[in-house]
Amino acid sequence: MTSDADKQLLTQQVFSIVEFTLTTEEKFANPIPEEMYGLLKILLSNGSEDRSHVISNPLDLYRILRFLGEKRNPTMGELSQKLSVSLSTATRVANFLEEHGWAKRCTDNDDARRVRLVLTDVGRESFSVVGSYFTQWFQEMLGYLTSEERVILVTLLNKLTYCMKGQR
Repeated sequence: MTSDADKQLLTQQVFSIVEFTLTTEEKFANPIPEEMYGLLKILLSNGSEDRSHVISNPLDLYRILRFLGEKRNPTMGELSQKLSVSLSTATRVANFLEEHGWAKRCTDNDDARRVRLVLTDVGRESFSVVGSYFTQWFQEMLGYLTSEERVILVTLLNKLTYCMKGQR
């Protein structure tokens, strides 16, 4: 029998692997359940101009908010590099996040020429909501597998991820 801590760890491992796969392969780009699009619409329903082309699905939003939380105030260049987009696109993403209250720009304490993006309380809350949904979704998907099958799945996905990163 698998403990709750083991299930949570396995869920996080699978999430990380699937997230990498989704962001690497175009053919896997949007297997997001319809309910998540509804959640994104709710998150965006604060009256701002519709700019859904900047962040097109909940996984994009989650990845960006997660990066802001993990990186601790990245520069625009770091955001651009993480998202594999141009600096102008990263700026549009930052504008979008600011418009919705999820992040704010702050001047770097060490270099006033540098701008950092800081996750707001609203951004942390949104990250939590979306993250909880993805966790629940992945746990539900994994629930169809036995403990042994889950271990095999993670092992196989790790191998595929390793291969996709070009480290054959």
